[in-house]
Amino acid sequence: AAASAPYKAEGYPIVASNAQGTGLGNYEITYVDGLLNITRAAITIIANDAEKVYGEVLTFDGTEFTVSGELQNGEQVTSVYISSVKAADDGTDAGEYEEEIVPFYPVTGIDTNNYEIAFSNGTLTVTQATLTIAVNNVSWKVGKPRPANSFADFSGQLQADDTVADITGGTGLATDVDYTNTVWNASEPTRDDAGPYADEIWIDVASLDGAKAQNYLIEIDPGDLTVIDVAPLITTAISGKLNWNTGLIDLELNVKNEGDGEVDPEYGYWVELKPGPAGEGEKTSVDKTFYIDSPTGTMPDGYDYVELTAKVKAALRRTGNRDEVFDPGEAVKITGVCVYHWKRWNPAAFINANEFFVSGLLFNEADTNKDFAVSESEKSAAASLLGTNSAAYLEVSRLALLPYYHWNSAEGTWK
Repeated sequence: AAASAPYKAEGYPIVASNAQGTGLGNYEITYVDGLLNITRAAITIIANDAEKVYGEVLTFDGTEFTVSGELQNGEQVTSVYISSVKAADDGTDAGEYEEEIVPFYPVTGIDTNNYEIAFSNGTLTVTQATLTIAVNNVSWKVGKPRPANSFADFSGQLQADDTVADITGGTGLATDVDYTNTVWNASEPTRDDAGPYADEIWIDVASLDGAKAQNYLIEIDPGDLTVIDVAPLITTAISGKLNWNTGLIDLELNVKNEGDGEVDPEYGYWVELKPGPAGEGEKTSVDKTFYIDSPTGTMPDGYDYVELTAKVKAALRRTGNRDEVFDPGEAVKITGVCVYHWKRWNPAAFINANEFFVSGLLFNEADTNKDFAVSESEKSAAASLLGTNSAAYLEVSRLALLPYYHWNSAEGTWK
């Protein structure tokens, strides 16, 4: 019967065993029914503790509970309504949330009128999601600054609409985190260090300070470092033409990096005009070498260096090379470079009539009268030096070279 309702016996009179005993005949007996109160059985329905991974949505089917207390007559609670706001939210931060899982009515499987039911909440634990950040491999060329490090895009591993910036902090760029090199951290590699270094570059996990980084168990897949010992190999092709207005040599210089290493923008580009050995009468050979080099600071006798760094960089820009680095295989052309011949003050210069290449022949000793007259024998000598049968000469008077120097063999000086 329903608890707390009176339980009345009907049709079952209570007859005292001595109802017919001596003296009872002297009484008029009236029988009054009694009330039987059945109180509810007390039970507690406890929501089980639950766990989910950050980014997941956890739902309940109503069986995640435990009953404390004695159920009667073999009865069993079959289901309970269970809810949790944080379990249903994929963005709930990792952590432990006490009293978060709530059991409540409806409770099925028993007549709830027969039980005094209490509910006890459970604890929700949100664990970290796994995240692997792969550091990109890097090549470090000897003599170059430390290269920039970076990591692969890991946005596909993120949960709950998180972004890369939510992990790295800042704007989510590769520069928002700190990198460490297990070998080349404080110093720079040298040529002797060339070679591969596996798992060399790491990300300092402590630098991953984004707002959602705490929700991930972050593992770093380190990047490999390859130290490369490469050098540029700069070759040139040069042609020259005497500028009649200035008396200087206008050069057209074709420069190409044929090596497997790039040239730093701050590299010093120089033209070196290297005359051949002086001969009889101080006539210099026309066998000259023109190339790009970086001088050590002390020029040998008879050498003339012309600094071309600015012009080379400008030429690189014209070819679309915005970083002005001379890359392997790249070539540039530099025109209109005027350089002084190392003895540009000579009275005359013989020129190859076919190629317009300056010979640099000196004939001052023959010009004893300083009248700039050139003999046929001197013309033949110039042609022989030039390796051609045709040679032209330019008189000083047509070059606007006002002062000039004359070699005095007796004194061994130029005057």
